[in-house]
Amino acid sequence: GRPRTVTIAPNGSAIAAAGEDGLIRIWTLAKEADQNAEPVTLKGHDKSVNTLKFSEDGQHIASGGDDRTVRLWSLAGGRELAQQKTLYPVQAVDWSRDETVLVAGTSNADEAAGVAYSWEVVKADSGVEIKGVEIKPLRTFQVPPEGKVKQGRGMVAIALTHDGQYAVVNGAAAEIHLFRTDLRKAGLAKKSLT
Repeated sequence: GRPRTVTIAPNGSAIAAAGEDGLIRIWTLAKEADQNAEPVTLKGHDKSVNTLKFSEDGQHIASGGDDRTVRLWSLAGGRELAQQKTLYPVQAVDWSRDETVLVAGTSNADEAAGVAYSWEVVKADSGVEIKGVEIKPLRTFQVPPEGKVKQGRGMVAIALTHDGQYAVVNGAAAEIHLFRTDLRKAGLAKKSLT
């Protein structure tokens, strides 16, 4: 299917693309890699994939899509490590450099509603677990609009600080929202979203 999103690993080791068919395709860019090799294909989403983000070391990738899931994948073996359901389709994901915080912005089809999520990524010998909560904005910044602006709350982009403590989200309305994502500092009780 036609790609809707593309990304490159921070270390330049791989690129990934995904789209309407729900498949994630990953190509290795290492010099010794066979340039004619077929991409690794990750299967799990049952609708369009809207967003991808590699981990800092390029060994994992986060994805989100219209099936209302955020998924974490290991490139070694191409397997799914963890999955979380969201209220609305996932439009954007990001994670901290140390790979301990994952965030997502979601939006319904007409961008009238959306929810931001923050998860703690816990690695164990048996795999990966992600636990978290819906997060609420600390501060909202108005952007001077040009023309008519939607008044929705859908979220179409998200960015996370390197230390994973804060995220900014923008959406359909002329607003940018600042969130505290560190669950311990926000004083939020951890709960599983699965």
